[in-house]
Amino acid sequence: MSSKRKTIGALGLAFLLGVGATLFLSHGNLPSSRAAEPEKAHMNPRYTIVKTDTNFLLVTDNQTNKFYYYTMDEEKEPGTELKLHATVDLTQVGKPVLKAEIVPPEEKRVNARN
Repeated sequence: MSSKRKTIGALGLAFLLGVGATLFLSHGNLPSSRAAEPEKAHMNPRYTIVKTDTNFLLVTDNQTNKFYYYTMDEEKEPGTELKLHATVDLTQVGKPVLKAEIVPPEEKRVNARN
């Protein structure tokens, strides 16, 4: 064999080994191998805290598309329990007006049951 042919053969073999190594190393990244794995890395969290302070908490429920507004009673000190005051249906986003559902204070809810 001539030296030109040996060089072409060696380059061809090196190319095939490089392609084989690339396919072998990237096999874990192929879509078919990921199909059997749970998509945990791409899952969104159930809740997103939009903003919080010692007096209030704004939370989005990503599964029900609902926004929750919690705040503490005015007379209370920071760090006391937060109460649900309103919710907003986020499926209505884009409409000219969003209507919040006001949650009545506990006394009103108790009186409404009686």
